[in-house]
Amino acid sequence: MGHHELIPLAERERWATALSDLPHGHAHTWGFCRAVQLTSGLPTYLYAYEDDGARVVCPLAEREFGGAIDVVSPYGFGGFATSDGFPSDWDDFARSRGWVCGYVALNPLFCEADGFADVQVHNRLYVMDLGGDVRSRLSENRRRQLRDWPSVAATLEHDRGRLTEFLLAHYADFFARRGAGAATDLSADTMVAIAALDDVIMVGAGTDGTLESVALFGHTQHAGDYLFNVSIPGGERHAVHLIWFAVERLRELGVPSLNLGGGVREGDDLAEFKRRFGATALPLASLRQVYLPDVYERLCREAGVTSDRSGWFPPYRAAGRAEPAGR
Repeated sequence: MGHHELIPLAERERWATALSDLPHGHAHTWGFCRAVQLTSGLPTYLYAYEDDGARVVCPLAEREFGGAIDVVSPYGFGGFATSDGFPSDWDDFARSRGWVCGYVALNPLFCEADGFADVQVHNRLYVMDLGGDVRSRLSENRRRQLRDWPSVAATLEHDRGRLTEFLLAHYADFFARRGAGAATDLSADTMVAIAALDDVIMVGAGTDGTLESVALFGHTQHAGDYLFNVSIPGGERHAVHLIWFAVERLRELGVPSLNLGGGVREGDDLAEFKRRFGATALPLASLRQVYLPDVYERLCREAGVTSDRSGWFPPYRAAGRAEPAGR
């Protein structure tokens, strides 16, 4: 049996050590998880497992409901990152913690969904390979939009204070207009903390000195993530140039890929926008497991819902969809 542990946010150095030498994304990092916890207020940990050289990590947050605890992956593209499969005694560990069930998003860059039980694929992520001739893989329309890149690049805004001020002024209205859902109900403290991270690229664009759009990209040496693009109405037209700035900067840093995220719904206009960057579509799946069936069934009965796992999970939380930290 391997060694399991939960590293709290209070132990920043241990968190970093557990991530070291294991491919992982920005949502696994202490800084991003701490920023998200400023909204959720939930006890947040890095789950770490090791057994005979095999290692697994995963950010997790514990939530109380009806006197019981379930576990969820925090906001972002985190989930399990593994060097050699998934621990066979994970369920035993979950039960030892008293968790009723778990909802964990699976980042396809760091963990294959194959082999898991209780997996649901519910969207697609669009991931750009930043190696080689990236521009040649763009759609014809994207290449046309970048013909004036050198002149546009010179006009982009990089003053972090000004960019953060714009972000705070507009992010809530922007997410509401886009129907982004409860997951993006992030507090101002969270947005400020993310904008201040050294491993976040922040860039803005506008007209005649007036900002109209700001984009944020998190990164580790293993991958980049498109975190947010917040704009005022009409500012969406800057998105291609802001993404291309991040592509060039990440390539300079030696980051091998950029996860553009997915659409609000699979195959929608936003997904098509991202596909045209020459991105590969990868499945966005979630792990929906029940560790204490009797307690799970009781909570569902008391909430007046079925115990089906294909919809909102866990279903007994369906009435609390305003929660910011996942399903």
